[in-house]
Amino acid sequence: MGEKIWEIRPRTHADILDQICADRGIDGIKKDGFLHPHYEKGMHDPFLMKGMKKAVVRIITASQRKEIIGIFADYDADGVTSGAVLSSCLDALRCTYHIYIPSREEGYGINVAGIDYFNKLGVTLLIAVDMGVTGKKEINYAHTCGMDTIVIDHHLVQKDKLPSGIVINPKQKGDPYPFKELSACGIVFKLAQALAHSVPNVLSKTQIKWLLDLTSLSTIADMVPLIDENRIIVHFGLIVCRKTKRIGLKKLYDVASIDPEKISPGVVGFQIAPHINAAGRIDHAQGAYCLLTETNPVKADRLAQEIHALNTKRQEELQVMLDSARLIVFKEKLHFKKIIMIAHKDWKPGLVGLVAGKLTEEFARPALVLHKQKNISRGSARSIEKMHLLKAFDSIKPLLISYGGHARAGGLSFDNTNFSKVYSKLLAYADSHFSYEDCKPTISIDGELRPYEVTETLVAKLKKVEPFGFGNPKPVFVMRSQSIQSLSPVGSQGSHIRAQIANLPIIYFQGMSASYIPKKDDVVDIVFTLEINEYRGRSNVQLVCVDWKQS
Repeated sequence: MGEKIWEIRPRTHADILDQICADRGIDGIKKDGFLHPHYEKGMHDPFLMKGMKKAVVRIITASQRKEIIGIFADYDADGVTSGAVLSSCLDALRCTYHIYIPSREEGYGINVAGIDYFNKLGVTLLIAVDMGVTGKKEINYAHTCGMDTIVIDHHLVQKDKLPSGIVINPKQKGDPYPFKELSACGIVFKLAQALAHSVPNVLSKTQIKWLLDLTSLSTIADMVPLIDENRIIVHFGLIVCRKTKRIGLKKLYDVASIDPEKISPGVVGFQIAPHINAAGRIDHAQGAYCLLTETNPVKADRLAQEIHALNTKRQEELQVMLDSARLIVFKEKLHFKKIIMIAHKDWKPGLVGLVAGKLTEEFARPALVLHKQKNISRGSARSIEKMHLLKAFDSIKPLLISYGGHARAGGLSFDNTNFSKVYSKLLAYADSHFSYEDCKPTISIDGELRPYEVTETLVAKLKKVEPFGFGNPKPVFVMRSQSIQSLSPVGSQGSHIRAQIANLPIIYFQGMSASYIPKKDDVVDIVFTLEINEYRGRSNVQLVCVDWKQS
C-alpha cells in the first residue's frame, strides 16, 4: 500500500547488543535478566495476584469434598490451552470435572447454555478461563444455579462490569501483581504455581514446568508482549515444546512436518498455533482441546490428522475471504478512509478476525470484518497503535449488543440497521484520535549496518535477545547505497526474490509484488533482518529483505 515510512533509531551505542537493549528500554539491572532469563528469579509470587489465595483454597476444598467442577473455556488458542493446563492441574488433584467450549456461533464469553449444561451435571464450582470478566449477568445466573465461580481472565475490565465471586485478573482495580500482560493461560499457569506451593505432595514444581509448553504456545498465539514474565515463559516454554510429553502435540508435529528441535516463536506462531485455532474457526475447538489432553496414541494421531486437514481448509477459505474483502475495499475505496469496516453474509465467523488482521497489516489502519447474519452483524476488529479498540467501542456502547477485547484486537456485535451509524461514529472517533499520517505503513529500524559488520558472530550475538515476538521484535537494520550484484525470481510461483549485494545473499519473500523491484547494478538502500541459512551442510549469513528503495 504505497511507500513505507522508515523510522531509523539513531546509533547511540558502539555495541549493537547494547543498542538493541537500549531501544527496548532494557538497561542496568534489567539488562542482565533480559539477556539471561532465569526461571526462579524471573517469576513473580502468584499469591500477589488478587483472588489467587481464595481460588486455591476453593479448588482444594472442591477436591477434598469430591465436588464436580466445570471448566468454561474460550474457543481460541489461549482459551483452549488454558482449559488444557487447568485440566492437568485438576487431574493431579484427582478432581472430577467437565469442560464446555462454546462454538463461534454462540459467540464469545460465558453463556446460559453452558451454565445449564454444567447444572445438569451437578457442577458446584464453575471456573471460567480466558473469559468472564465482562460476564456479570451470566455469573450471577450461575450463582442462582448453586455454583460458586472463579473467573480467570486477562481482558480489560469494563466499568461496573466486574462479576461477583472470585476473580483473578491482574488488570482489575487494586491488583498489586507487578506484571499485567500475561495471557489467560499465563494466569492459569500462575494458579498452577500457587496450587503446587499449597499442595507440593500432590502437584510438584517439576510437574508445573511441564505445563510451560502450552503456556508458551498461548503467550505467542495471543500476541501479549514478550517482556518480563512472558519472556521467561516463552524462553523455557520453547524448550518444553521441543521435549513435550503431550502425545497430541507430538502427533501434530508429525503430520505438520514440524521438526521439534527447530521450534521457535515463528514456528509456534505460524504453524502450531494456527492448527490449534483452526479447530474453532472451521469446526469446533473441542477437537483441539482433546488433542492437547489425549493420552491414547491412536486417538491422538486421528485427532492430529483431523486438525491438520481443518488447518488446510482454513488456509484455503481464508484466501477466498481475503480476496473477496479486498475487492470490496477497493471497489468502495475504503482504504482512503481512516477505518475499514465491511460485512458479508457468506463470511465464516471463525475467519473474520484473520481477515481483519490482514487488512490492517496491508492498509495500516483499523479494520472491522463482520459476518452479517439475519438481524445481527457480528465480527472482529484489529487496530493500529493510535486507536484503542476497547475505548472506541466504549464510545459507541449504546449502538452495540456486545463487545470486548484489547487495545489492538476486539470483537463486537450490533443490529444490522445500525451498520451506518456504527461506521460513522467510529470514523468520527478516529478523526479525533489519529491523523492520516498515522495510517502510513511504518518500519521501525534498530540501526544502520555496513557490509563488513554482517557476520555469523553478529547473528549469534543477536540470538541473546530471543525469543522475538510482540513487544520484543526481531532486530531490523538498514544498509545504504549498495549495488545489486544479481537478482532473480525464485519459488514455485516465482513470487520471491533472491539477490546479492556486497557479496551478501538476500531473500525477499513475496518480493515480486513489492512496489519497487530493482534491476542488476541499481544502487539501493535495503531494510532487513538477519538469519543463518543452512543448505547441504553449509551455513552462511543471509539478509531477509523487509523493504528496499532506490538509493
